[in-house]
Amino acid sequence: MRPLIAALAVVLAAAPAFANDTAMHMGAHGPEPVGGGFAGPESSIRMVAERLNIVFGKRATRVRARFTFRGTLEGVTATQIVGFPDEGAAQLEMQRRSGTSEGRDFMPPLQRVETRVDGQLVKSGLKYGYVRAAAGGPGWVAADARTGTLMAWHALTVSFPPDRDVVVERSYATANALNALDTRFFEYITHTGGPWKGPIGELVAEVRLVDGLKVDKLLWPGARLSRKAGGGTIPKEGATEPARRSWEVLAPDRMRLVWRDFEPRVDATRAGFRLVVAGS
Repeated sequence: MRPLIAALAVVLAAAPAFANDTAMHMGAHGPEPVGGGFAGPESSIRMVAERLNIVFGKRATRVRARFTFRGTLEGVTATQIVGFPDEGAAQLEMQRRSGTSEGRDFMPPLQRVETRVDGQLVKSGLKYGYVRAAAGGPGWVAADARTGTLMAWHALTVSFPPDRDVVVERSYATANALNALDTRFFEYITHTGGPWKGPIGELVAEVRLVDGLKVDKLLWPGARLSRKAGGGTIPKEGATEPARRSWEVLAPDRMRLVWRDFEPRVDATRAGFRLVVAGS
């Protein structure tokens, strides 16, 4: 059997529903097997565990992530391109190619990006390609310059032996998003992991709040919006998700989310999570 060698394509999340009123942050996406797109065939590599340590502040977020992968090809070392999407880098490259300046909603590329494979620091170069929204569902699929928009990935080629797990670690910082509801948020997308083999074994996300934030100060469903945002109750799609009962509160400024054996391609309740605070 030949090793799996992926071609460049993508599995990306759709932007939130605030459209042009949102300055989107660029750290939303987890790792994806680059090749085939969200609706394409699965990789032969399984994501066994996903450990996230998130430091969430009023205006910025830092992430340290640890992904454990396991090859499923008996007796064969599979080779897979692993891509971490960076929409800010794609916007910067589009501006370079077109000679235009920054737009109102421009967000910079991810900051302080580091990648390790089995504990060793490795270089993940930026690669570019075109994507378009997948028909009838979340995510994106490969496209061309005529039908799609430019996307960038911090991409690296990783070998997955059949007799041991491989750990890929990722750290970065990103500005939080700001939207028309006068809120700032960080969103982490797990359905980019759908094309890995089978379900994701376990996700553990530990969140530490800084800048004086507390669990009680997050904007949960039913929270009141500021006068600047028109008052009223924050809509579900703009609040912290999942609901508070899904989180284990470890301290006034710490909480943990645990999901086990979930398939983000089909389970909309496990497609990602979001942290939201008032923007003022």
